[in-house]
Formats: sequence, C-alpha cells, structure tokens
Amino acid sequence: MLEQAVVIEKPVHIEQIFINATPEQVWEAITDPEFTAQFFYNGRVKSNFRPGAPLTYV
Repeated sequence: MLEQAVVIEKPVHIEQIFINATPEQVWEAITDPEFTAQFFYNGRVKSNFRPGAPLTYV
C-alpha cells in the first residue's frame, strides 16, 4: 500500500469593516486625544505619529 502525502494549507480569514466616515475623520478619531478618550476607556492617545514612534494611551 502506497502512502500519499497530505498537504494542509493555512486557512485564510479576511475581515472587513466599513466605516461611514472620510479618511480624515477616521485619522482624527484615532489621533486626537479628545476623540480617543471617548472610545478607549478615557485613554488619551500620546504620540508624535512619526514612523517608529511610540504610541501610548494615558
């Protein structure tokens, strides 16, 4: 009896979220401390938003 190899592929999982806002509004919502406080348990975002810069919620 010959054995055959079984190839198992990684499952592909894709999620999409549609936000009824402009890209500018979304960016403001995730970078403006007054907005992040509303959505992140009163945590205000702190960062200079340069590539590689730390991002913290205080």
